[in-house]
Amino acid sequence: MKSISNKSWRSVFVIAKSNFVAWLSCQRTIISMLFIVAFCYIVADNHNNSMQQFGLRLHFAESLFVLLNKGCSITTLSILFLLTINELPARTNHQYIMLIRSSRSKWFYAQVLYCIWMSIAMLSFTILCTGLFVFPASEFRSGWSEIDASLSVQL
Repeated sequence: MKSISNKSWRSVFVIAKSNFVAWLSCQRTIISMLFIVAFCYIVADNHNNSMQQFGLRLHFAESLFVLLNKGCSITTLSILFLLTINELPARTNHQYIMLIRSSRSKWFYAQVLYCIWMSIAMLSFTILCTGLFVFPASEFRSGWSEIDASLSVQL
């Protein structure tokens, strides 16, 4: 692929933005986001119940770290990968028009940028949903929580 000039990046951003807006308004994306909300609720509720069972309360940042480290790693990334990739082979008239009106290199760079934006949006949405569901069972204070102190004594 030949490189494109700085002046041509504007059209790359326009193509990527139009693809991103079309992806956000797609029904499959909305259903995928509802699925992610349900998945985050299940993972966060399981975390909140296990902490309550042991009589522990974690800080908000610790709860997010624990959930993103154990519960949302392989499973969530696999689901996000499948949910975001399901829109990539969409062949619409809009795609053909953009390909005809721009060069192949601009269109290719716009598709790569669109994929990056889509992945960041879904990951941010997952972190936001997880944070919202963990928020009621979290504490906000300084210092270490009880679970950190108990782990450091055991080690």
